[in-house]
Amino acid sequence: MSIFAGARKCDLKILAEELGEMVDDSHKLKDVKKIILASKEYDEECTKEWMNTIINERKEREEIAERRHQDEIQIAEQKRQEEIAERRRQDEIQMAERKRKEEYEERKRKDEMEFELQTIRLGAEDDSAVTTNEKRKLYGVTHNERGEPKCFNCSNFGHIARNCSLLKSVLTCREYDETDHKAINCVAKETNHSSGESLSFRRVGEISEESNSFLKKAKINNCDNVQALIDTGSSCCLLKISVAQKLKLKLERAVNKVYGFGNQKMPALTSIGRIKADIEVDNVKAKNISIYVFPDDAQSFDLIIGRTWLDLPHIAYTKMGKRVHIGCREYELFRNFPIDEKVNRVCLKRLETSQLENESLQIKDSSQQKMIDNLANDLKMVKNELRLLQGDIKDFKKERHSLLLQIQEKNKHVENLKSINDSLVKTNAYYDKKKSGKVSPRKGDIMAVRRNSNTTGESTKTQPRYRGPMVVTEILPSDTYRISQLEPSNGRIYATIAHVSQLKAWRSWNEDDDDSSENSDYEPEMQGPKRTIRKPVRYGAFMPDR
Repeated sequence: MSIFAGARKCDLKILAEELGEMVDDSHKLKDVKKIILASKEYDEECTKEWMNTIINERKEREEIAERRHQDEIQIAEQKRQEEIAERRRQDEIQMAERKRKEEYEERKRKDEMEFELQTIRLGAEDDSAVTTNEKRKLYGVTHNERGEPKCFNCSNFGHIARNCSLLKSVLTCREYDETDHKAINCVAKETNHSSGESLSFRRVGEISEESNSFLKKAKINNCDNVQALIDTGSSCCLLKISVAQKLKLKLERAVNKVYGFGNQKMPALTSIGRIKADIEVDNVKAKNISIYVFPDDAQSFDLIIGRTWLDLPHIAYTKMGKRVHIGCREYELFRNFPIDEKVNRVCLKRLETSQLENESLQIKDSSQQKMIDNLANDLKMVKNELRLLQGDIKDFKKERHSLLLQIQEKNKHVENLKSINDSLVKTNAYYDKKKSGKVSPRKGDIMAVRRNSNTTGESTKTQPRYRGPMVVTEILPSDTYRISQLEPSNGRIYATIAHVSQLKAWRSWNEDDDDSSENSDYEPEMQGPKRTIRKPVRYGAFMPDR
């Protein structure tokens, strides 16, 4: 039949159990339909509505399960993509490290070849087949005007260094204190761009690390302490790649060119990547700071803290003597730092009298007192106290007068805000009482249920929209209720399950049945104007008399 259209065996089984019939898995689909049609509680209209409700609930459960399955698939795919991206980043880091090692090996090999060629060139004997014109090309450097070779050991002409009779000087590497080579040809260092100035600077930094007051112990993401340098001239924070790998920080791809002193056209270094982490120094913490990662040979300290951390509004720092203080700053400068001041006792008496005068101002409103506190912070109470200590009470009275004027202006603004707030509260109360009410029937309440219109080929406006009176017999989950008819019709009592959206409070149907009077029990505080219904003007009223 049409009432069973789109229903499954499980739906029919639930319907049969609701009608009070016993059905098990051994029954076939046709048998279940026959049992439902033969039931004593069977009513075609009620059964049809019941069947539609059961089918809709089943479809809703299937949709929820499907959405949950799709969410699990998306989460698994997202995890897989993150793992792939992490492996790709690790591969890129390894490739960059491998490329750096290959470049170092290539530079080392070229330096060795150049050293060997220079040795061969300087140690070669004078060939008799070389013409005078060819010898002139070497004048002033390796030969004299007569074509005699120069000895680089004694600086005399006529022989070369390996045939020199004087004692040869020992070559010493200033970088690692080794012999047989110079610092410029040292193969132990990773780069050949270190000059005498950079070497001396590096040694001074290593010697003065203990006495450097700008060296601090910092925490990255609440991990172990790392050695940090407070650099007020650096525009960003820098970190070694080894420290980032040790702390297992998540590295993002970011290319940032770093410029130093001497050349502003060519960058000195390029960052490997960037991380976002929390930095804590002297119990002062800042979250989500961008830190650029560089190779280990680019800096001698684990972490360089620049202005991205130092210029934050809640951080303040100063150098007092040989110590650098770092603290939090809220509204006053260095509130956390103890400031010891020598106060003259005579000036303290003036301060007490001014405080007594100030205490004579009694303001009852708590909101005005809060405004005074905020304005006192804005006017820097520290400066006012210093002025009082110097005896400048006149300026303080003027500022107090201007302060009172500002308070009066703000009081007017507060009163306007209060009036606006009261009107908003009234509007919200009207809305809540008029619109936000929800029908929540209880067991035993008399309700009316919406009736499905019958398609008879005529207008459905004349058909009754609600059916009743119905009594609530049971409260079901998902805002559904089991209702039954009070008075039997045709010898049978009509019963059904309806959603709360299909129910309506029962009242005498001899009164007005308009939907606009559904919430007539709720009397609003503010009543709007009533609508006046006018009879429509007929079309003939607009036609001229013929």
